Amino acid sequence: MAINWEITYPAWSLDSIYRADDVNRLRQVFQNVNELAGESQLVELAFKSLYRTSEIGAAKCSDWLASIAVRYVAPTLDRPAIYEAAADRKISAVQFLLPHCPKDQIVGTSGALLMCACRADLDEVVEVVAPHCKVDRPANGGETALMAATTIGSAALRALLPYADRAKRDNMGFNALMHAIQHNNREALAVLLPGASRSEIKSKKAGGRSALELAESFQSAIDKGVWCPSDPQFRPVDMIEAELAQRAAKQIREAATVRGQAKRKTDAANDRRSLGR
Repeated sequence: MAINWEITYPAWSLDSIYRADDVNRLRQVFQNVNELAGESQLVELAFKSLYRTSEIGAAKCSDWLASIAVRYVAPTLDRPAIYEAAADRKISAVQFLLPHCPKDQIVGTSGALLMCACRADLDEVVEVVAPHCKVDRPANGGETALMAATTIGSAALRALLPYADRAKRDNMGFNALMHAIQHNNREALAVLLPGASRSEIKSKKAGGRSALELAESFQSAIDKGVWCPSDPQFRPVDMIEAELAQRAAKQIREAATVRGQAKRKTDAANDRRSLGR
């Protein structure tokens, strides 16, 4: 039986309660819902109502609804409430659900929210979640969220970088830079390279390969026609060498600037001595 939740009296309509951010009246309404329809309907209504309250900035109602809505599981894909809100891009609802969620829903497994958001390049979700969890907590195989963020695009990667340890390596010895190469993601590689340390580029785990060596094997396969990347402009060795060349040129310019400054000081000192004679 379909139930119409609209309340006739204007002061007790849900929208009126939301706009007043009156959590006490909201509790009474939901108590009635629970008595009439049971907990499953209560949880579903709380989840759907959270979208509305979080959008209009009803903070008290939103937090209370989130404490109930966190038990909601989407019937089609069997995913928790916070995953559903993230997929719907209801970022304000995600913010309210976050404090009520079990930690393993957020980070630390390959199916956790942060990992999924990184793989799907959902930067808005990453921006909300990353400041509130241990982003470097590894999932299966040692993969971190930063590594997952190199899968497609670069928006999630940019959002996560300020919070992540980019030097972390997975069980195969791959760092985020190497994951970007492995995923043939030119965008991600372009984001990571300017801040990459020499160790990230040239060091390797015992028995493994460095990022540069991995790039060489990929580019060699491209040049030989053995492998055709989806992005025809993806040439990882060329990108790494261009970055290293820029750094070398910058060092030369900086050294020249230092020498020039030293020479001007010396010349000025010599001029003062000449005038003093």
